Amino acid sequence: MKRVFSFTMLLTLGIVVAFAAANKQIERIRAIYNDVHEHIAMAQEEPMMTNQMTIDINQMYPGSGPHKEHITFYFTCLDFSEEDQREDGSINWQSDLQFVTQSYNIGGHEYYCEYLYDPETSEPLFALITFDDDETGQKQSVRYYFDKGKLFQTIPAKTSDEWPTDVNDRLYNFKHLQEIFKQVILGNSLI
Repeated sequence: MKRVFSFTMLLTLGIVVAFAAANKQIERIRAIYNDVHEHIAMAQEEPMMTNQMTIDINQMYPGSGPHKEHITFYFTCLDFSEEDQREDGSINWQSDLQFVTQSYNIGGHEYYCEYLYDPETSEPLFALITFDDDETGQKQSVRYYFDKGKLFQTIPAKTSDEWPTDVNDRLYNFKHLQEIFKQVILGNSLI
């Protein structure tokens, strides 16, 4: 009986510690998210503070018709040092991708996504996807919380099989958007 009680107490303690760590990470994510949004709002008032790139795509998709996509990248100020100069004389710019918003349609469905990157490690930190639910006709949202690039919580925890909520899709998008940023902003020989 003592073993069962001890095991139960240890298990409960472990759950409490894990829950506290998750809450601490969510608080950290919220603080970073709020800081990024404050900076974006400030940059809209003061154009000299703007570090963003926007991509608009308009194309036809076979079977679903017109596809429109709007992606905005928010990043830190470009920087370099003498050591960052390449052999060909171009500059190896340094900057960190902070936040990306993406809105698009597929057929009659509208999607909105946000991707927040960890300012210390550039790893995925938070993702949000909002979309039309076919069953209810209402907008639905799923939030993904990451720690060290690994998913630790999804809200809601369980979703319908119809919802496009695969965490591997979110991780792929984090990396894909980061690669676009590196190629267009950091790798751009026009800068």
